[in-house]
Amino acid sequence: MNLTEMITAVRNNLNAEGITEMFSDANITEWLNAGLSAVASRIPPQTMPDLQQVATGTAASVALPADYFRGVALLLATRKVPLILPTDGGYDPGETDFWAEHFGLLWGNTITFYPVGSVAYTLYYLSAPADMSAGSPDPEIPDMFHYAVVCYATFLGASKDKRLRTQYLELFHELVGAGGGNNERP
Repeated sequence: MNLTEMITAVRNNLNAEGITEMFSDANITEWLNAGLSAVASRIPPQTMPDLQQVATGTAASVALPADYFRGVALLLATRKVPLILPTDGGYDPGETDFWAEHFGLLWGNTITFYPVGSVAYTLYYLSAPADMSAGSPDPEIPDMFHYAVVCYATFLGASKDKRLRTQYLELFHELVGAGGGNNERP
C-alpha cells in the first residue's frame, strides 16, 4: 500500500463505523506516520534491512547517532552484551550481583559501558523510518505490516468511539505481535 491507499483505507474504516467527521489528508498522514513508528518499534529488526545501521568506536560511553531509532545489538570487544534500557527495571550500576559481566546502559541519548572504562564497541541499530509524505509515499517496512499502520491510524482517528478504538488497537497488536518491541505507546 502507498500513502494514498492507506489514507483511503483509514477513511473507509472510520466511515464504515459511522464516524462522519471530515479529517484532512494531513491529519490522517500524521496518524499513519505515528503508526509507522509504532510498527517499526515492534517488528523484528531483520525484516527492515534498509533501516539497519552500524556505529563503531572506542570509548567509555557513546552518544547515540542522530538517526538512532531502536537498538538491535551491542558488542563490546567482539562479544555481544546486553543493552539495558531505563524501562528494564531501573537497573542500578552499583549492584554487584547483576547477571551480565559487561553491558551498555542506555540513558537519555547516551550509552555508558560497564564496567566503566574505554572499550571497543559496535552498536547495531535501526534508523527511524522516513515519514510518509507526498514525496515519499511508500512506508519503509515490509508490505505484510502495512495494514497494521492503517489500524493504528484508525485507532487514533476513532478518538470518540471507545469500542472502535479497542477493536483497531487489538487488531494492530494481532498484526504486529503483542510481545515485541520497546513498550512504546500503545
